[in-house]
Amino acid sequence: MHVWRHWREARTQQAFHYGMSNFSASLLNNVFITYYVEMFLTVAPLQNQWFMMGQVLYCGWNCVNDPIFGWIGDTQFAAKLHRRLPRIRVGGPLWALAFLLPWFPWTPTAAQHPVLAGLHFFVSMLLYDGMLSWTMVAHQALLADMTTEDYQRERCTMFGAACHLGGAFSVFLAHQLWDPSHLLPFQTLCVGLSLVACGGFYITTHSPYVNENAALRCDLADPAHHIPTPSLTTFITTLSRHSNFRVFVVVGLLQQFSCTFNTNFFSMFLTAFTGNAMPHWVQSSILLSAFVVPHLCTLLITPLLHRVGKYMVVQGLIAVRLACAVGVLCWVCVYFSVPVSSLLYAENPPDIPAPPFVSVLTAFLLVNRVVTECVCRLVPLIITDLIDEDTVLNSRKVTMSSMYFGCHAFFTKPGQSLAPMFGWWVLHHMNTPTLQTLHSGTMGKSWLVLVQLVVLTPILMTCLMLLGWRKYSLKGHYLKRIKATLARAEHDLV
Repeated sequence: MHVWRHWREARTQQAFHYGMSNFSASLLNNVFITYYVEMFLTVAPLQNQWFMMGQVLYCGWNCVNDPIFGWIGDTQFAAKLHRRLPRIRVGGPLWALAFLLPWFPWTPTAAQHPVLAGLHFFVSMLLYDGMLSWTMVAHQALLADMTTEDYQRERCTMFGAACHLGGAFSVFLAHQLWDPSHLLPFQTLCVGLSLVACGGFYITTHSPYVNENAALRCDLADPAHHIPTPSLTTFITTLSRHSNFRVFVVVGLLQQFSCTFNTNFFSMFLTAFTGNAMPHWVQSSILLSAFVVPHLCTLLITPLLHRVGKYMVVQGLIAVRLACAVGVLCWVCVYFSVPVSSLLYAENPPDIPAPPFVSVLTAFLLVNRVVTECVCRLVPLIITDLIDEDTVLNSRKVTMSSMYFGCHAFFTKPGQSLAPMFGWWVLHHMNTPTLQTLHSGTMGKSWLVLVQLVVLTPILMTCLMLLGWRKYSLKGHYLKRIKATLARAEHDLV
C-alpha cells in the first residue's frame, strides 16, 4: 500500500511521464548509432569519399541545429508558459519516421549508383539528427523548466535512466535479427520500434503532471507584463564570459567523442575479439548489457549525487576509466613480456592472443562503455546547474535553458562525427586487412591496431578530461549559494 501511495504521488508521476520520452529516445537512438555505420559500409557500401563527405556535412548540421532550435524555443516562445511540450509532441513522431530512412536502401547496388547511395546517406543523417535535436533539446530543457529542486531533478534523471533501460532491449532484438544479407526482419523490427516510440512521446506530452512552471521568474498573472529576452549578441557575450560553461564544453567534447566511438565500434570490436567461438546469442547478450548496465549504474549512483556532489561523482567515473585502461595496457605488456614502447611501435606483432587475453579485452570493452555512458547520463544534470548559475549571475526573468543545451551541443556534437571518422581512418590506413578481418570475425596479426584503438584512445581522452575538469568551480558551497538564491526568488514570487 505504501509503495502504491508513493507511486501515485504527483512528483513520482511527473518523473515517470518525463522519462517516457527517454524510453522512446532509447528505442530509436541505440539501434541507430549501433548499426548505421555498418549499414552504410557493409550492406549499402559507400565509397570512402562519400562516407567522409557525409560525416563532414553531418558534423556541420549537427553543430548548428541545436543552438538554432534552442534559440527559437527560448525567444520566439518566451512569453508562453508551454515552450517545450508542443515541440516534443510534433518532433517525436517525425523523429521516429526519420529513424526508418537508413534501413531501406534507395538502390539495390550501391556500387553501380554511388551518387544515389551517397544522397541516401546524406538525407538519412540530416533528417534523423534534425528531428532528434528538435525533440531532445526541448526535452532536456524541460528538466530545467519543470523544477529547480535538485532532489526532483535527480529523481527525474533516475526515472529517465530506468526508462532508458527498458528501451535498451531494442539493441538485443536488433542484434538477433541483424543479417546484412536479409534485412526484412530487421526492417520490420524498426517499424515496430518507431510505433512504440511514438507512444512514449505521447505519454510525456499529454501528461497533466509534466509542466514548465519553474521556467519563468516573473508574474504571469499580469497580461501586460513584458518578459525581456536578450538579443543573440548579448547572450553570446554573456555565454563567452561564463567560465564554467567554457570548461564543461571542452570536457563535453571529449566525452561525446568517447561515447560515440565506443558505441559505433563496440559491435564490430566484439565480433573481432570473440570471432565464431562465441554463440550469437551470447554476443547479443553482451551487446545488450553494454546498453543496459549503464542505466543500472546510473540508478545506483544517483544517491551519491546528493551525498558527495555531481563534481566528485563525474571525476571518480573518469578516473575509473583511466585506471581500467592503464590496467589493461599493463596486462598486455606483461602477457607478452614486452615494454609499452614495443607494443606501440611493433612492426611484427605476435600472433592472435590466447583466449584469456581476448576475454580481458572483451571485459574492458564492456566496462569502458558502461562507465563512459554513466558520465553521459549525468550531463543534463550538470547543464541544469549551469543554467541556474546563468540565471542568477545575469538576473534573468526567464531561463535560457534550450539555448544552453543548444550551445553545449554546438561545441560537443562534432565528437559524433570525429569519432567514426577517426576509427575508420585508422582501420583503413594503419592496417589494411583490419576491415576484412572485422567482418569475418578473425583477426590474425591485425589485433595490434584494435588493441591500440580500444586501450590507448580512452587513456588519452580521460587524461585530457581530468585536466579540464579540475577547472570546473560550480560545486560545493558555491553551488549551494546559487541554489539558495533561486529558491528565494521562487519564494518571493509565491
